[in-house]
Amino acid sequence: RCQAGSVIVMLETIAADLRVLLALRMRGNADTPVVAARAELSEDEAKIVLDSLVETGEVEYKETNNFGSFWRFTNEGQSRVLALLAEELDGAGARVAVAETYERFLAVDFSFKELCTDWQMLPGDDPRTRQLNNHADQGYDTTVVARLNLLDERMQPIYADFADHLQRFAGYGPRFAHAIEHVLGGDHDWFASPRVESYHHVWQEMHYNLQSTLGIDRAEEEASRAAA
Repeated sequence: RCQAGSVIVMLETIAADLRVLLALRMRGNADTPVVAARAELSEDEAKIVLDSLVETGEVEYKETNNFGSFWRFTNEGQSRVLALLAEELDGAGARVAVAETYERFLAVDFSFKELCTDWQMLPGDDPRTRQLNNHADQGYDTTVVARLNLLDERMQPIYADFADHLQRFAGYGPRFAHAIEHVLGGDHDWFASPRVESYHHVWQEMHYNLQSTLGIDRAEEEASRAAA
């Protein structure tokens, strides 16, 4: 029984390490509350994990005059999080399923980026001369918001499938729904602003999370898609 208990503790520790390292990979330099939120841990739990990762050389804590205090992972942390992601994916037997679902995500990615451009720019035939959207035309904005709502309805089953394959993706569907709720309520920062957890912000994070999970190099993928 003691041995079994030790194995459980070890597995829980590995899972917590992965969540914290992945949070830092997603957010870059971050303070404890941000790491805790993205890792879905309490701040006290996140701090314990962060301190242990400092001891193993996978995370370091920085205090600066200009940017405050923050955590960031080291090269060792970078290597370990990629190894942990591969172990998690293969251990769950989910590599093929996640890769197939990722193709469904990518099939919508370009349309979503076009939608964000349409939100930020007024319509025009020449993309070089399109003007910034000052959101004075409520009819135009309403049309674009309706398109985002339809996209979310299409994507929610895909978000749910990712969560079925790997539980740590379970938070994305509700985060997208939360952003949509704000947009439909008239708070348009939640469409694409980097200042809040906007739909665009969460989309970018999820995309990078999926690339990291599947071991896909972001620059190589973008170059390949641009060539295609």
